[in-house]
Amino acid sequence: MPEKPDAYALDASDKLKPYIGNLDKDPVWGKTREIFHKAGITDKQFKATLGPLLEGLIDGGLVAAPIDPKEVLKSMAPEALSSGTDEEKIAAGAKRVQDNIAWADGAKANKALPEDVASFLATSAADNAAANKLIEWLRGSNSETKPAMGGATGSGMSEAQIKDRINDPRNNPSSPQYDRSFALETDELTRKHYG
Repeated sequence: MPEKPDAYALDASDKLKPYIGNLDKDPVWGKTREIFHKAGITDKQFKATLGPLLEGLIDGGLVAAPIDPKEVLKSMAPEALSSGTDEEKIAAGAKRVQDNIAWADGAKANKALPEDVASFLATSAADNAAANKLIEWLRGSNSETKPAMGGATGSGMSEAQIKDRINDPRNNPSSPQYDRSFALETDELTRKHYG
């Protein structure tokens, strides 16, 4: 048995590696090692037990898949940006999330939604595409122009972002960098942005 709880080490399988991140900063990990230490579990028993236990929880669906924030934001970008750069998708997805969180916070402040519901929506919007769709549906059912309380536009882009996009040389047919699909997407985004 190790002298101290923090001497326990987990031999993470390839299945576990995406889930464990930096365990040393996780208070649950510290508590787990304390429990094993108080129970007199040897390091060999710890390694033989904890890895398979965690894998069983993953296989059983009791542990949510790790979240990659950039992938989440890219998935929340408007369809019109489907061939945009990752940076454009991330910026547009972040703007969408910010606008929806602002709407939920505004709905809470205005008492348009019960406080617990508005708080749930604001929290869920940070990493859940379905929560964003629900917020947008609620906004639309209130006959509000999307997006309402947050200052964005139908393109999901800020004024600076849409201007940068419009001025991109890929939109200019006389430029060697001209990209027809990019230019068509820019046209669509511009229509959505300015109505």
